[in-house]
Amino acid sequence: MYISINRKKMISWFICIFLIMVLSLSYLFIVTHKKHQCTGDKCPICEQLQLAEHIIAQIKTAVLPAIILLVSNIFVYESKKNVHIFHESDTLIKRKVRLND
Repeated sequence: MYISINRKKMISWFICIFLIMVLSLSYLFIVTHKKHQCTGDKCPICEQLQLAEHIIAQIKTAVLPAIILLVSNIFVYESKKNVHIFHESDTLIKRKVRLND
């Protein structure tokens, strides 16, 4: 169980790093090649620019819901943790104290 948790964390870190690299390299390619000398129809640079814009658009549609889910999960986790602290009461019965006279 412990190994699989570390493996999942490592895989998720690799995916995050990969997505950040893809986004940053796509933006960099768009910025550096936006004002290129277009050769006309079937320009390979224009095709790559369209591909980079498409990749960015696809990743953006997946990132926004993921951020919303992450924030909502953190909010729910923190609210449950705080509710658990306030509802927990320390009584003699819970401590199993005998009340003999």
